[in-house]
Amino acid sequence: MAKWPPAAKPRPEMPPVVALGAQSIDPSTRALDTVVESFRSTPMAVREAITGLCARVIGAGLDEMDGMTLEILLAEATNNVVEHAYGNDGSGWILLEMDVLSDWIVCRLSDGGAAMPDGSVPQPQRTSESASRGGEVSDLPEGGFGWSMIHELTTDLSYTREDDTNVLCFSLSVAPVPVATAPVH
Repeated sequence: MAKWPPAAKPRPEMPPVVALGAQSIDPSTRALDTVVESFRSTPMAVREAITGLCARVIGAGLDEMDGMTLEILLAEATNNVVEHAYGNDGSGWILLEMDVLSDWIVCRLSDGGAAMPDGSVPQPQRTSESASRGGEVSDLPEGGFGWSMIHELTTDLSYTREDDTNVLCFSLSVAPVPVATAPVH
């Protein structure tokens, strides 16, 4: 059984985006905000954490559409952890590390659940020949489109298994986030 709460691992003394593994981002870029949050692997805990985190970054100046995209990405990835890595048993933990940069958000999701099949990120699912040529919606598979969205909306998508921990990293290009100013009263 995965230990709760997860042991915090110190972040390297370097720009956060390099620590999170983003390949396409200038390594000299510093985060405007860094979020580190752990939560249980239950649907309700995931929903509450993601809703709160996305509200926080939208409140800090992230474009609302980019915030909704971030919410979809985090929901797809974390719900996969709940359902597949932990088998919906609610016994595990998820750790989210997120760096908000001026025009990127870099995410690192870690969990202590089962490893991904074949040790890699699932590839996007192809629709059936009939459905792709104007066939019936009922010809489409019921699920499996989450990884297609994740692949489509992110860059630097990677998965590793470090000891007994799954680590999924990705970057999301966003409209420039303004540098925070003091609130007006």
